[in-house]
Amino acid sequence: MSRLAVDVPVIATGFMAAGEGAGNDRQSALDNIATFIPSEAMGVYVVGFGIMQPSEFAEKWGLFALATVAIPLVFGLRYWEARRDAEQIWAAGRAWGLLFVALVSFVVWAAAMPQSPFIAFHPRMNLYAAVAALFLATFLPRIAKLIGWLP
Repeated sequence: MSRLAVDVPVIATGFMAAGEGAGNDRQSALDNIATFIPSEAMGVYVVGFGIMQPSEFAEKWGLFALATVAIPLVFGLRYWEARRDAEQIWAAGRAWGLLFVALVSFVVWAAAMPQSPFIAFHPRMNLYAAVAALFLATFLPRIAKLIGWLP
């Protein structure tokens, strides 16, 4: 019995055929589902782990919670950005909004410094603040542009 051999171009989709890459099934499964996760959330989680190198479960769960919060935030921002041209969202209160954003940004920035006074609360507080700064840096510019609160 003979088989007909045909060269078919392979299109890289990120998915692997069943049985392909034996021994690497776990990674390929993670790669496959990663396409459905916003990169911003994955970035907060992975870089947060890199910054903090958490050793306690509470820290690990905190990073997980922060990245989980990022997912609906990304989708909400995408929705609002799509509507931005149709209507101005939250045009009033710009000065108070800028004040609030400036205060939050400063507290996070100051807490992330190596010799931060916030270390008095917890020895790793500057690392927590660094992850919070990463989170803010990811979303704050988009939010500020969206609602017209750019300084």
